[in-house]
Amino acid sequence: MSNLHEPLDPASAAGWQSVAEAELFHVHFTRWRVAIAGAVALSAVVGGLFLYLTQDRSLWWWFGLQTGAYLLQAVFCLRYERRPPLPGSHQFNRWMWLWALQTTLAGLISGALIFWIPADQLGLLLAAIMISGSFAIGEASASGHEKLVFAAVISQALMTCIALVVHAKLPLGVI
Repeated sequence: MSNLHEPLDPASAAGWQSVAEAELFHVHFTRWRVAIAGAVALSAVVGGLFLYLTQDRSLWWWFGLQTGAYLLQAVFCLRYERRPPLPGSHQFNRWMWLWALQTTLAGLISGALIFWIPADQLGLLLAAIMISGSFAIGEASASGHEKLVFAAVISQALMTCIALVVHAKLPLGVI
């Protein structure tokens, strides 16, 4: 019997960490259908609201890009679901990078909503910033894998900041 105060063997600690990482991912992964359907529905509501308020039909592009990013995630979720890799395997690590890239893409597109809002309509810009921030808070508080949460939140916040500086000419809004 081992002493509880002895440090773990690094090899076994890495093995346990890989298993824990995979289990956390799979807890999050079990709800992918609901998450993607909800994200597309929420994107439709947000896009439709700003389309109504701005009368700018180019917002369909934002909605199309956002929906396309989520549908791409759905395709990869279906593929992953057919043959999930072993925890800690090279394949699992490759999938984690793929999920992080897809999550980053969806976050960048979501944060880019501000580019579709007229720069002279400060009220709408502020509403879009609040919505973007709410998305980021929701993603950060959702149960999920740490890498994916960081990928979503950082990409969305980064794109929102870029849009504030480049499009809205509000560099102090980044603070």
